[in-house]
Amino acid sequence: MTTTSGPPPPLRPDGTNLLPFPVNALPPIIGDMAQAIATTTSTDVAIAGTSILSAVSYCFSGVYRMSAKRDHTEPLVLYSLTVAEPSFKKSPVISLVKRPYATFAHDWNESNKQDIFKSQAERKLLESKMLALEKKDDVTAEEIAKLQTDLSNIPQSNFRRIAVDDVTPESLVRLIEENGTLLMISDEAGMLGNFSGRYSNNVPNIDLLLKCWNGETFISDRAT
Repeated sequence: MTTTSGPPPPLRPDGTNLLPFPVNALPPIIGDMAQAIATTTSTDVAIAGTSILSAVSYCFSGVYRMSAKRDHTEPLVLYSLTVAEPSFKKSPVISLVKRPYATFAHDWNESNKQDIFKSQAERKLLESKMLALEKKDDVTAEEIAKLQTDLSNIPQSNFRRIAVDDVTPESLVRLIEENGTLLMISDEAGMLGNFSGRYSNNVPNIDLLLKCWNGETFISDRAT
C-alpha cells in the first residue's frame, strides 16, 4: 500500500460518464419545483432535486414505514448531503427548499396561537392550585391526585416547529418530544459539529441521529 500527499485524484476527471439527475422521474409538482429552483439560482438541478426529496421525506416520518418483509420495517426517511465548492449557491437553493415548511409552521402557529396560549394558561393555573393545595395542613392525597389527573388531561401545547438548523443533541431531544418529528435542513454543516462534540470536549453524541435513522425510541435521562 502506498500513500501520496495532496488532494485525492478525481474518480471521474472528465465527467463524461456522469449520469444526469433524473428530474423527469420525480412527481410533477416536485420535479417542477426542482427545475424552477435550478433555473432561478442557475444551479445543477441535482442539488435542488436531492434536497427536495429529503425534505419531502419529513412529511412521511412518523406516519408510514416501508416493509420489505413482515419482521422488518424502516421509516421513509432520506438523508442527503450536498458537497460543493464555496459560492456554488447552496444557500439560495436550501433556502427555497426550506421556505414551504417555514411558511407552513408560521401560518399554523398564527392560526392556533390562541388555543396554545389558552392551554398553557390552563396548565399554569392548575399547577398554581396544586402548589397552594400542597401547602395546606388538611390536604388529602385524593385531592392532590385529582388535580394531577386534571393537569395530565391537558396536553402540552407549544408552538410548532418543523425545520431545525444549528441545534445541539440536547435541544433536539426536547424539540422532538414536543413536535414528534422534525426536518433537519441546513446550507451549512455546523450542526454536524455539534453532534461530533463541539460543546462536549470533542466527545461525539450521535446516538439520537443514529436512532432517528431507523425511527427507534430514544429516552434521555441526563440530569442536564
